[in-house]
Amino acid sequence: MKIILVIFLNLFSLISEAQVSGHILDNEKKQVPYATVFNLKTKTGCQADTNGFFSINASINDSIRIQHLGYKMGNFIVKQNPDMYILNQKVYDLQEIVLSNAFPMWLYFKSYEKTIAKFKYNGRDRFYCNATKLVNGDTLQKYFLDLDFEQNKIENSTDVVIHNRFIEVQRYTQQIKAGLDPNAKYNMNINIFPKLNIPCLTKAQNINNALNNDYVYIMTTDSQFIYVNFIPRKKAPTYYNAWEATIKKSDTCLVSFAVISSSNEAMNWKPQENKPDLTEQALYYKISYSNSIGYISEIYSRKIFHYTINNKKYINSYILNLKNYAHDNEKLKKRFGIYCLNNDIVFNEKQKTMGSKEFWNMEDFPWKAPYDFEQLRKLKQQIKTQ
Repeated sequence: MKIILVIFLNLFSLISEAQVSGHILDNEKKQVPYATVFNLKTKTGCQADTNGFFSINASINDSIRIQHLGYKMGNFIVKQNPDMYILNQKVYDLQEIVLSNAFPMWLYFKSYEKTIAKFKYNGRDRFYCNATKLVNGDTLQKYFLDLDFEQNKIENSTDVVIHNRFIEVQRYTQQIKAGLDPNAKYNMNINIFPKLNIPCLTKAQNINNALNNDYVYIMTTDSQFIYVNFIPRKKAPTYYNAWEATIKKSDTCLVSFAVISSSNEAMNWKPQENKPDLTEQALYYKISYSNSIGYISEIYSRKIFHYTINNKKYINSYILNLKNYAHDNEKLKKRFGIYCLNNDIVFNEKQKTMGSKEFWNMEDFPWKAPYDFEQLRKLKQQIKTQ
């Protein structure tokens, strides 16, 4: 009898630890991507995917909390599996926003410094890169790149400088359509990653901006992370970018940061006959940690150029999506390849394939943006109108 009871209790324990699935939507029935889901009973959490779906360790009648920067926090009782969960959009009142500039700025730069300190002095990683060119929504070209990423950290008397450089080892090119781009004769050099340092708010400039109240600072938290937003005020110049930094609570190191710009006039553009009317960009960088060593694990870059040619509008989009597939392994020897000048990928219609198509595993490739830029854009626009 005791044996039967023990088996029954073990089965009950397994059942109670079942996975509960859900789909997060807003009050307009639109999917809410990358929301944080937290089980208030088991103290475990997860993140929804790009389409708002999640799966968490929970049981019927457990209480879960769902949070997202652009929505009001929601507490729900798990009633069925799977189920649908609705979040209400949040309209930020300036009275709710953190207006004290000193602390968010201090927190961000301290977390940046701690993150840099965890980078190795010499590292070599390998990245997949999916590079796509679109004109007016039509895909013209796709490049699949195999890249070596070398990173060296140098300390001087006042600062730490990181030198980054990419080496193109393999390339597989797909020409989807031709003749749709009137600027096709020009090479377009799209930056993958800064040659020096990892992306950061310019420290001196932004401390000065903070003192002049050019930014609104918004801080939100969940059980694991602190989210710090830097949103330009209405009076700020249009070229000021909006940022979001995600910081781990456990050690206050950076996990990711994203940045978007408004549409602005292209500055210092060469050649002038190829100069766009407006440019805009979105960037995302994810930082991972292994054995207390920090490294870049994902990079996403999207640059958009607006042209008017013969009274016709053209929107040229260049998307670079990179994923680290081999990090700092001692066996990662330097491979032969072509150094990317200024860490640029060159788009033109005469690129040749180098290497084998069989190298690429298309199913595992990061096609979609890993960050919801639209929420950051909406938040920027909302602050601009207040």
